[in-house]
Amino acid sequence: AALDAEEIVIGIADDGIGQASLAAALAERRMPVPTRIVTVPHRFISGEGGALVRGINGEAHIPPGRKVRSSDNGVMGLPTLLSNAETYSQLAIAARLGPWEYNSVGIPEEPGTVLLTVGGSATAPAVIEAPTGTPLMDILTMCGADIGPGLLVGGYHGKWISAEAALTVTISRKGFAGVGGTLGAGMILPIGSGTCPL
Repeated sequence: AALDAEEIVIGIADDGIGQASLAAALAERRMPVPTRIVTVPHRFISGEGGALVRGINGEAHIPPGRKVRSSDNGVMGLPTLLSNAETYSQLAIAARLGPWEYNSVGIPEEPGTVLLTVGGSATAPAVIEAPTGTPLMDILTMCGADIGPGLLVGGYHGKWISAEAALTVTISRKGFAGVGGTLGAGMILPIGSGTCPL
């Protein structure tokens, strides 16, 4: 309503998990505009903004290869607001707790929590919710990750950081930027000492 949207499109993984409950939840509500559910391949890259727009438009569910702002050219060429489940969950938490309590978790300049998807060499790969300011090593230790020569952080458009940087960095946009990395989509993929980086 605030955006005067003409349509709402919800993307969900094609593995079937949650689709029936989402459809039931939408049926219970009086949506302000036509709302539809589209399925996307169950893989990380399908949720990237450009890949999502392309998929909704009937194209391959992969990023376009060049940065295209969905606010300029999104679904069916129209200006499109993209948001993800993590953003909406953070908004819901902030609305429930209020600004003071929400800001009491994490670091002052980046309050709240982030979702991290830890894979790569991790013996216990997981999606972890952590307050900003948490040492990355705490997360890697929790997931049984062998760091090896370095880590890819951030996701599809991520950056590499060294094992030495992983020992000192804390989870935040500023923290990762300080060691040449990026928080990006929250992917943390340590290579492991048994894997050739090339």
